[in-house]
Amino acid sequence: MKLLRYFVILLTFPLFLFGELQLPDKHPLDETEYKKFILDNGLKVILVSNPKYNISAASMNIKVGSLSDPEDAQGLAHFLEHMLFLGTEKYPDVEDYKTYLSNNGGYSNAYTAEDHTNYLFEVIHEAYEGALDRFSQFFIAPAFNPEFTKREVNAVNSEFQKNLEHDYWRMRQIKRTIYDDGHPSNHFEIGSLETLEKVDRQVLLDFHKKYYSANQMALALLSKYSIPEMEEWATTYFSAIENSQAPDIDYPPVYLSEKEAIRLIGVKPIKDKKELALEFPLPIEYYQYYASKPEKILGSIIGHEGKGSLLSFLKEKGLATSLGANGAPDTPDYGSLGIHISLTEKGVQQYRDVLKYCFSYLDMLKQEGYQNYLFDEQKTMGKLEEVYSDKGEGAWTAISFANNLAFYPMEIAHRVEYYYGDPNPDAYLKLLSYLRPDNMLCVLSDSGQETPLEEFWYKSKYNYEEITGDIYDALTAPKSYASLHLPEPNSYLPENANLLPEPEEKVDPPVILEDSKGLKLYYGQDVEFGRPKASYRYKIYSQKKYIDLQSHVLMTLYVAAVNESMNEASYPARLAGMDYEVANDAEGISITVNGYSDSI
Repeated sequence: MKLLRYFVILLTFPLFLFGELQLPDKHPLDETEYKKFILDNGLKVILVSNPKYNISAASMNIKVGSLSDPEDAQGLAHFLEHMLFLGTEKYPDVEDYKTYLSNNGGYSNAYTAEDHTNYLFEVIHEAYEGALDRFSQFFIAPAFNPEFTKREVNAVNSEFQKNLEHDYWRMRQIKRTIYDDGHPSNHFEIGSLETLEKVDRQVLLDFHKKYYSANQMALALLSKYSIPEMEEWATTYFSAIENSQAPDIDYPPVYLSEKEAIRLIGVKPIKDKKELALEFPLPIEYYQYYASKPEKILGSIIGHEGKGSLLSFLKEKGLATSLGANGAPDTPDYGSLGIHISLTEKGVQQYRDVLKYCFSYLDMLKQEGYQNYLFDEQKTMGKLEEVYSDKGEGAWTAISFANNLAFYPMEIAHRVEYYYGDPNPDAYLKLLSYLRPDNMLCVLSDSGQETPLEEFWYKSKYNYEEITGDIYDALTAPKSYASLHLPEPNSYLPENANLLPEPEEKVDPPVILEDSKGLKLYYGQDVEFGRPKASYRYKIYSQKKYIDLQSHVLMTLYVAAVNESMNEASYPARLAGMDYEVANDAEGISITVNGYSDSI
């Protein structure tokens, strides 16, 4: 059968010239302005002004979270977060804030993390000043009306109840029962009717006064308004927040003591998923390494999917289907690195072999040491993304600015995600040194396990064992495999990103370049976005319409096999800012490739 009837290609290119990778500090169309300062009361502020923003937003970070809950009121930080929305001395109506935002195209939210709490909102520009006035009163004079205390305890309890069947929260709480007794992470963080029954208005006021101090807060304002206008609002509405000179909270850096055994938690998940998760506590001050980002480099290497990767090795043996790794700070005093592996049925049965292969890979990383080219690749992509990526807007973008301002040096807070300084081999090797069997907690998720234990809060069924002997010894002295090696230098990284001037004659794209038997070729040139990127779109039309069920299933299986077979080769391209998709429909197969023009 003749498969190809005709082939349609749409190519879109930027205005682009070859040369060296020389990037401006910001995109030529980027009108964003920043200002960072500290109010007299110690409140850190970052202002982000962009006349093209469609919405105004704000976010406030307070450097206290669930780890500071009293032992006899677990969930108090979360409960306080709820109570702040229920009226203030200036605006006592419990519905005022919510109504004001909803009437002006906005909304609000908040979340409580382990070491911070964040409040956020967005609203139409015209109502921004009024929203800031109401928002600031949360931190100046909250009402904590006793009339609503019981109602919000029920709201917190309802939030807990809805998570009872959520695997993430269930597994998170099981791990907390294994963490060291006496460490604040060994607790129940959400709160319930039981844990909050004795909390009254005075308890809330005391917690608010102790921790909600201006010198431990960071405020982000994002809007179309000018920097001077927003600076005046920040000063007017937030200067009254009290500075009680609250000290930084110190967290014990070790939440899971070392033990010469494989600590394995077996869990029956609600959703039938087969997964092996490895957690390595890192008792180090993460934030100081913002310029060299060792956790990002290490996570990228372990989670690599190209040739020589751990995932390719596990796939070849039929043990896994996906793998991810990332490191992050939990508090300013410690963090963790996690490796998450989606297992096949065979992988579940042979999870001990999966562990052995993981430590073979980690041992290879230790033997290879620090490689500058891996840092340089991350730095190159950081530069490109800072200039050409979409930074977004609104409340969830404001969160990022407020959180960065809270934990990173002020001068770098607006661009810390993209900033790379000099390589730091010592920091990288220090992180890597903690990836050991005696500093690990494993969670094996599979519905077929024996789980005789029950976690107190979520009633999750689980098993816990500490495995020693030959298997533990095999992890401490892992076998080497020649097929496990570092990623090769990424050949897909663009070497230039220069833009051509706009053409003298503007033509509405796309234009047709080729129209012959079996082929139509269209071309469109971007003159609007000014990015050194291109998009190739191909459509292969089949002669027959595959609309019956069997044909659709077979074609879908075929496309899935194509995508899987390409994964190892294409993964470095994705790391270099490119993406592709092979998909099918009743007409045939479509192929889409997007990325930087120099390497697409």
